[in-house]
Amino acid sequence: RWLLGISWLTGVVVAVLIEIVEPHSTLPPWISSALRVTLIMMSVSTALLLLWQFSSRLTRTLANVRAANAALRESELRYRIITEITADTIYSVRIDDSGEPIVDWVSDSFAATIGGYTLEEIHRHDDWLKVLHPDDRAIEERHGAAVLAGRLDVSEYRIISKSGEIRWLRDYARPEWDKAHTRVERILAAVTDITDRKRAEESLRESRALLQLVADGVPVLIAYVDAERRYRFVNRRFLEWFGFS
Repeated sequence: RWLLGISWLTGVVVAVLIEIVEPHSTLPPWISSALRVTLIMMSVSTALLLLWQFSSRLTRTLANVRAANAALRESELRYRIITEITADTIYSVRIDDSGEPIVDWVSDSFAATIGGYTLEEIHRHDDWLKVLHPDDRAIEERHGAAVLAGRLDVSEYRIISKSGEIRWLRDYARPEWDKAHTRVERILAAVTDITDRKRAEESLRESRALLQLVADGVPVLIAYVDAERRYRFVNRRFLEWFGFS
């Protein structure tokens, strides 16, 4: 933040001094020009220093994302079960004669993963809907419809824990088809808590947006090209210079 303040202050000083020097200066022209160039270079240098700070922050955020993903993979490997399903907890849902999904059994880690709720508290589908985040109920509906139609499905959605915390879950569900009754009779499912990964991804998006904002305010062309010569990042001045905007 202090670098941002310095950048703004430098910009103001440059603007004021240019206004003073341009119309009123009695200095020789070459001195006035040198002064203007020096002031502009000060502004650009400060802005580039600010960009470097945000780049460092972005690098740290990327490291956090990689660490969160690594932790998630490690957690999934500990609970591998049911035809390559990996999760923090597993459960089975029985479909009764009326088509109502009823949670049949769960693993010991169920309550810890599903926001502190016990099996008795979310035994029926209507109870489970109360746990879901209101904005994600449509996702769960599509997920349930796909599985009841006999298709394997994976969804990511939010729940509200007993303590009021919002948690992200990844739900992998595999249906068991009853040929005699031509319908799904049971769903075997596994759930992984991906809250840390989602938070890291959100932090990364915020850092990238902030970096873009700062880069767009610098009066120079900035671009990042990867080893395969693909442009991964450019600022607004770069796009304007090459006529892309």
